[in-house]
Amino acid sequence: MPKVELIYFAGCPGVPRARALLEGSGLNHFAEISQEGLEEGHPYRRFSSPTILVDGQIIAGSSNGAEACSFIDWENAELKKHFKLRQLIGDG
Repeated sequence: MPKVELIYFAGCPGVPRARALLEGSGLNHFAEISQEGLEEGHPYRRFSSPTILVDGQIIAGSSNGAEACSFIDWENAELKKHFKLRQLIGDG
C-alpha cells in the first residue's frame, strides 16, 4: 500500500480542506506530519503547508524550500483528478 502523508503547520487555512479530502476519500491511514515538531533542516520543512505526498510524490502543495501556506484551488477540475486517492492506494 502506498505511503500517504499530510505535511502541515498549524494555522494554515488549507489544512482542514486537505485533511477532509483525505478522510473523505475513504483513506483510513495516512501520516500527519506537523512541521513545528521537526528539527531545523529536516527535509519535510521544505514543503509548503499543506502538502500531500503519495510515496514521496507531491500530489498537492509544493516544495518551495521555506515554510509557507500552499494556495490550492480545491475546486479546480484538473486538481480533483489527482485526488482519486482510492485509485492511488488501490482502494477502489
